[in-house]
Amino acid sequence: MKALVWITLVFVVAVAAGVAWYWPVISMELAGSAEYTRHDTQVYEHFTPPLLKAMPRISQDYAFDYTRIDGLGSVIYTVTFRNAPIPDAQAVRGYLAVQGYSRQAGCSTGAECWKGKQIDETVFLNIIPSRREVVVSVDYTPQSR
Repeated sequence: MKALVWITLVFVVAVAAGVAWYWPVISMELAGSAEYTRHDTQVYEHFTPPLLKAMPRISQDYAFDYTRIDGLGSVIYTVTFRNAPIPDAQAVRGYLAVQGYSRQAGCSTGAECWKGKQIDETVFLNIIPSRREVVVSVDYTPQSR
């Protein structure tokens, strides 16, 4: 009987510890969106796609965000570089090209659109000189919309 109590107690503590450790990710999944930095390790590792993890850091002031759009099934991952030297956006363009993305002729958002090998993936490069921001978004939207 004592062994059963100990096993149950260890199980409950292990589950509680797991939920507590993973809570930042769980809460973001439930909320559907959030902003985070590289220092939010669990969230960064879970939500940031490899393309954005390896993106050239053109500014020391940057943040990530994640947004899930219900209805469309879209998930958008973004890195925003603040106080970015606008000419340094060329490093982002070069990185996208090296990664196999090609710039599209037109883009409905006013940003630059880049397509990769995945049909449901579009990368948007938005340069905002007035705010000295460079915003790179990776949009995974099913093509069935």
